[in-house]
Amino acid sequence: GAAEGVIQVTTEQSDFDVSLSQTTITANESTSLTVTATNAATGDAVEGASVSLSGAGINESAQTDVNGEASFTVNASSVGTVDVTVNDAGFNQATATITAEVGEGTDEELARFDAGDDGIIDRDEAVDAIVAYNTGGTVGGEEVTRDQAVQVIIAYNTGQTVAA
Repeated sequence: GAAEGVIQVTTEQSDFDVSLSQTTITANESTSLTVTATNAATGDAVEGASVSLSGAGINESAQTDVNGEASFTVNASSVGTVDVTVNDAGFNQATATITAEVGEGTDEELARFDAGDDGIIDRDEAVDAIVAYNTGGTVGGEEVTRDQAVQVIIAYNTGQTVAA
């Protein structure tokens, strides 16, 4: 038993329900994202919870507002997984994930960088795009923008097909 005069208190942690405005984002594209934290048992918004995003080149945190919402504008610098973590006193930590993917519609844009015309960007083609960007040179008769150079690198790293 407990020593005389000592009160034993057992507290139960509550669980979060975490919802995401989207579970997939596009790498190298600015995206608005809202994370909502509610008390799983009551459905009430949890104000002041700490929300952190980490991965795919994103490392941000914010507190939830009176509506239980934390808003972010994110720009994943690479494809991969963004871990979402929600913490608050009296609650069990909750996690969720967002996937950062290569953007759709980049295939035709990137086809001009595929000098070998094999449907993928190889190392030499990626290097050519970077050199052209850095020197103001051209690929396929057009200058290379920073975004294009980044997309070419992502296509090379992920093996994305770039057939027109």
